[in-house]
Amino acid sequence: MNLIYTKTVTILPSQVDAWGKLSLPHAFDLFMDTATEAAGAMGVGWDFLIQRGLFWITVKARVRFIDPPRLLDTVEVVTWPEAPGEMRCNRHYEIRRGGDVLAQGLTEWAIVSVQTGKPQPMADILPADLEYPDAV
Repeated sequence: MNLIYTKTVTILPSQVDAWGKLSLPHAFDLFMDTATEAAGAMGVGWDFLIQRGLFWITVKARVRFIDPPRLLDTVEVVTWPEAPGEMRCNRHYEIRRGGDVLAQGLTEWAIVSVQTGKPQPMADILPADLEYPDAV
């Protein structure tokens, strides 16, 4: 299974700042929305987690703009996970136009019990046969 997930989006007026560039909060929104779709494609999406009394949270996030996309630009949002640690995992993101990387992101996340709010071991949840990409 290919764990590199790509979707094409158009940068909308509600997503830009006063200069017509993708805003930081909306870059984070694009990353989280794409990660949610990617997790579903991996078989560990919202439905999978909620049936087990779990949800995922973002623990840390970084966004770096290289050349922020602008209003009405059509771009690709690309995401891929690293191999999980014991209790947390990293997910990478890029916003691209053509061959150019416009923004990069990294989130650290955990899977948490709905009942206790405590992080759960990744090995108990994620399929063991997933093959994680080294880099993109």
